[in-house]
Amino acid sequence: MAELYGAISYSTSTGMAGTAWNFQTGSLAETEAYYNCGYDDCDTLVVFTQCGAIAVGDGYVYGYGYDRSLNRASNIALQNCDGYTSNCQITAAFCNNGY
Repeated sequence: MAELYGAISYSTSTGMAGTAWNFQTGSLAETEAYYNCGYDDCDTLVVFTQCGAIAVGDGYVYGYGYDRSLNRASNIALQNCDGYTSNCQITAAFCNNGY
């Protein structure tokens, strides 16, 4: 089975994230996540082949994570966010097929 790719894009001015999963290439996932984010200042945070998550806290400060496990990816995202701001919450978390 070929690897599938997911991506997360994020707008720091709005706190909105765009996501994409189960794409054949990283660049396709990245493009879809950008369009799903929907704002001019959206930037790709991560492209991955397993599971990914984003947490957003006060001031639209974010953290992201990726791992084989959705739970671990979410925990990494929360830890990264908590290192910079408070009230962090997971706003998106998902895996590509096969994980």
